[in-house]
Amino acid sequence: MVSLDSSLTRKTMVYLTDPDNEIDDQVLMRIVLKNDTLHQDVWFVCVPGFTTPDAPACSPREQSEHRVQCVRKQFPKEFGTTSSYRDSAHPNSSVFHLTTWDYFEQIIAKTAQLHSAFVVDTLIQVAPLITIYPNSFEHMTIQTRIVMGDLSNPSNSMNLTKTMDHTTLEGQMLCDLYNKQEEILNKNSTKSISIPTQYARQIPIPYALMESLPDTLRIPLLDKAFEQFAGRPDPSLPWAESISVANHATILQMLPGNILYGIFMGNVSPRLKSMVKRFLANYKKTCDDETKYNNYATRLEQIAAAVEYITQVNYREPAYYEKESIAFNKEAFGGSQEYAKENWLAYLAKHRPDMSPLYDGIAWVVMQQGRLPSVEESKKILHKSWST
Repeated sequence: MVSLDSSLTRKTMVYLTDPDNEIDDQVLMRIVLKNDTLHQDVWFVCVPGFTTPDAPACSPREQSEHRVQCVRKQFPKEFGTTSSYRDSAHPNSSVFHLTTWDYFEQIIAKTAQLHSAFVVDTLIQVAPLITIYPNSFEHMTIQTRIVMGDLSNPSNSMNLTKTMDHTTLEGQMLCDLYNKQEEILNKNSTKSISIPTQYARQIPIPYALMESLPDTLRIPLLDKAFEQFAGRPDPSLPWAESISVANHATILQMLPGNILYGIFMGNVSPRLKSMVKRFLANYKKTCDDETKYNNYATRLEQIAAAVEYITQVNYREPAYYEKESIAFNKEAFGGSQEYAKENWLAYLAKHRPDMSPLYDGIAWVVMQQGRLPSVEESKKILHKSWST
């Protein structure tokens, strides 16, 4: 194991991440590995986070290990057969570690026994900390904490409390756990910087960045990106309606002007409108805001029309005995799923549109700057990070 002792010039950076849920965690890791090659001890810590709806049930420890294995497959050069990576023999070259949260807790405890605290220059949280008991944070001293989410309004951020249903006992327990974590992290952090969701949504992943990735990373990330492009989350999830705003902006900006204009003017087939109405049937029963429901339905209709235009494949209407929630996902393309994906990939290559928001990758910019820069400044810094 690489020694935890660092020279005075080295910094300890800890990334709390949940690779495989989205594509932005791995993009962040790629940026860090490419740019932060000197004077750092970097810890990529895979926390359990949330499981995807189609994932098999597993324990938090198993979920963390699953995320580590995903990183090994996608970064074979760095972590394929090892948990620590060093790019060169330079005495001050950075050392990158990949670990589960459980193992990292042990490292924190052992270090605290020797040095009274595990000292972190920057803690970057780009994943929800559910199921993580706050005790280990007591043994950390943090100079700067960066959070993908709005600490002043945590109910707006999926990494904070947005996914927690306060009306249920489980949701209340998760909120209590969150509050205890925050109490300790605030006490032990000299400085905290939030990255609000609305800010992050303005900075997309450029197609050129995705194109520049090695195949081991690019291919699985494109698979995940297609899944997200074609699929809308179950409306019963507390965050489904708000994420449709980001999906709508991302997907519709991919269209040519005349097609976009037509969709905005109502050029959506009755078939899709009927499918959306059925998809949102249960949501409508619990939504007491008619305007909110209508706007949600309109966004989903327009997204579906855009997806069908780009893929040249129609969503299959669910049979009467099937769940409404299967109406809008890649499986709803039926036997034409691969054809739809091929058409989507060809469309990307031809038009090179921006992709989904970069989200977690923005945390690297904030870490570099020590503050939240303007949107345009962040875009310039990020462009330089993968183009040099």
